[in-house]
Amino acid sequence: MTTILECSACHKKYTWANNTYKEGVIYKCTCSVHFQQVFCPHCSTSIMWSNVTSSFEGRIIKCGKCTKSFQFICCPHCTQINLWQDANCRQARVYKCQKCTQPFQRISCAHCSHTRIFSTRLSKQGERLACTSCEKNYQFIRCPHCQKGNYWSNNVYTPGSLTSCHSCKQNFVYMRCPHSHCFADNFWTNPVNVTLDLSCSKCKRDMQTKPNRERKPPPSSFQPRMPRSRSQSNDREQKPRSSSVSHTKPDLLQQRAVSSADLTKSCDYFLECKEFVKHLRWPIQFFDMKQDRCYCENCYTKNQPNTLTVADASYVIPRQWAGFGLGVDPFRKDNIWDDWIVVYHGTTPIAAESILTHRQFLLPGDKLIDGTQLPIRPGHIPGKIHVYTSPSIRYASLEVYSTPRRFVSPRTLKRYLVQIVFQCKQKPGTFAIQGETVGSNGKRICPFISNNSIEYFSDQRATIVPYRLLIRLHVN
Repeated sequence: MTTILECSACHKKYTWANNTYKEGVIYKCTCSVHFQQVFCPHCSTSIMWSNVTSSFEGRIIKCGKCTKSFQFICCPHCTQINLWQDANCRQARVYKCQKCTQPFQRISCAHCSHTRIFSTRLSKQGERLACTSCEKNYQFIRCPHCQKGNYWSNNVYTPGSLTSCHSCKQNFVYMRCPHSHCFADNFWTNPVNVTLDLSCSKCKRDMQTKPNRERKPPPSSFQPRMPRSRSQSNDREQKPRSSSVSHTKPDLLQQRAVSSADLTKSCDYFLECKEFVKHLRWPIQFFDMKQDRCYCENCYTKNQPNTLTVADASYVIPRQWAGFGLGVDPFRKDNIWDDWIVVYHGTTPIAAESILTHRQFLLPGDKLIDGTQLPIRPGHIPGKIHVYTSPSIRYASLEVYSTPRRFVSPRTLKRYLVQIVFQCKQKPGTFAIQGETVGSNGKRICPFISNNSIEYFSDQRATIVPYRLLIRLHVN
């Protein structure tokens, strides 16, 4: 079979004999004009595009003669055209070439609609991608409810976090399994009942505790797709999740605290604390697991600083605690990461869950989610309705504020007494400072913060934002 095509610009004719023509491939004329041609799978009409700057692969094409729609993709392995006569080719879905059976998938840029074809079996959903045309970044995930595509044009989605479909508005959680020989896409369509126990639906392994001995996922075989005619743990801790542009600068927080992306996967203390967090069975939308940190003696060593300064105020590093990141309101307009100080608030599991559920701190007299009333702490003046915080983790974790509770680890069967404390951001100028109110009888409570200025109190609950849940275990 012989194929003849004519350049629409200079009218030069090109001939391919013996079935050597590759339908759908972008060719370049000697006049430097790029053109692309396909035959309608319904009526066999030739459709040709001249001056092509971006491939028509993956786009829904409507035939000018029969008016029927279709899609096509040229296999990145063998260049064979693959047709979808019903125009039902879905973005990010892995397909096998009809000729060579090799896998590929396509995703279009959220900014310029430029199509990228990936020659890989690994799903690209949720990955941070860079467009090869406009060079802007984006993420793509297909909603498990309505199958519509969701784009994040600034790479703000964190896999494993709660999100709402841009089309049907239903909630879901997405995460790709990181374990070798699996890499399955995992979706949760009822994330209210999902906890930190994110197990893969295919291999059943915990997707957040990948052993160090496992091989890393193979690198993508994708190469930037040019027209076919051209031959084919720094010292700064990241802030919790937020889509506000004003929050792009990281907070000066704990230096070199080991994160969940590093050693916490193999830290026994962190994993034991995580078992307790799972035991709480809190909704996953409370958490930003990317911000998990461990401050045990192995993860945060003795030669690292005991205190840090943020917004001209010092606070004490929470040694011997494990931290689980909390999601922060993405619609905030203020820059809490640079302008607000770091403080701690000792609490109980039921009070902590109530705070996260209502998205604000509670004042004495407020009702908790179990129907009980939040009391005034012993030692505080009756009728003084305030939220109490401290720059000292030792003070905030005193039993009068953080009441220990018993816990048996299902992982090791060890018995513990567990305490919880919120690590928070607090707005300067919205609180008063006073001395300790726990009756220390002159004994210094914290080696870094004076007893005379160790307790903060405020009646402005909205000026305190929890961003990390701290857990400490005592062997019982």
